[in-house]
Amino acid sequence: MMGFLSPMRIFFVLFCSIANAARAHDVVVKDKQFLLGERPIPPGCIVMLNPELNGDQVIASVFIDRPAYRGCLDANITFPQQDPGARPPTYEVVHSAGDQVYWVKSCAYLAQGSLGKSCSRMTIRFEHRDYDSKQGAKKLLAVSAIGEWSEHIWPTPNKAFDAEQEVLSIRKHYRAVAGNRRLKTAVHKRNCSSAKNDKVEVTQRFVGTGVGEVVESHVQGPTHGSASYIYKKDKLVFAYLEHVDPTQNTQDRIYFKDEKAFLCRKTHLGRAPEGFEVNVAKVVPCVADQVEEVLSQRHKRLPVKDGQPFTKYPRWCD
Repeated sequence: MMGFLSPMRIFFVLFCSIANAARAHDVVVKDKQFLLGERPIPPGCIVMLNPELNGDQVIASVFIDRPAYRGCLDANITFPQQDPGARPPTYEVVHSAGDQVYWVKSCAYLAQGSLGKSCSRMTIRFEHRDYDSKQGAKKLLAVSAIGEWSEHIWPTPNKAFDAEQEVLSIRKHYRAVAGNRRLKTAVHKRNCSSAKNDKVEVTQRFVGTGVGEVVESHVQGPTHGSASYIYKKDKLVFAYLEHVDPTQNTQDRIYFKDEKAFLCRKTHLGRAPEGFEVNVAKVVPCVADQVEEVLSQRHKRLPVKDGQPFTKYPRWCD
């Protein structure tokens, strides 16, 4: 028959839990590597969170502390996915976002094949997990994958510049350029198919010798949309994207500094999903795929040099 825990035993369990709970703050970064106290956290503990080469992404967290058996810090094998004959996994800390959240670039290596290695850009967090062991409740340190990061998105813009002032500056420039009929303007049109209304139209407005605004609209029924791209000294500073199809009507506003997104707002018109109000812009996390798509085409929207025909526009027709 199981007896009651003695007062000394209860004190011991509580003491261990409190001691473990404080350990998350002992995680520090030195030379782009994590240390727990003075002990390096093995790279495999981080790289284990990477997606597999076959596309599987099934590991959410890794215990750093000891649960019932050895945690990753003391494990005999810290990276079970190691390809035999390949070099050990590596990672580096790219950015510290605060509150035990970090951006890391982590790589697993292959012994054979042309690929050589597989790397991921993960956002991770060190956190505590409750664990009910035979000795009682524990607070264990774990590392979890909580997202992906992009080099085209500012992680914490207010640490690098005044984001609010930057928005005001962009809005001032927008008001001076957007739709300004006094600026030199060029319009390009193309039909997308035999359908009468399927077409793309692009308007460029020039400020001095450079482009200040590019507006594109496209119709490919039943989908249509428009976009406005604002440039300052040939650098993209703002993008407005509107998309309409039978299921949704959305507007996205993306603000850029040094051609990296630092603020994104989304509006749902007509009807809105949970978490949004209809016709009300809401600050949302910038979507890496969307930002990278906008930036990947930014220079193709600028004028073609030497009088070449304007035929390679990125969104003439899908």
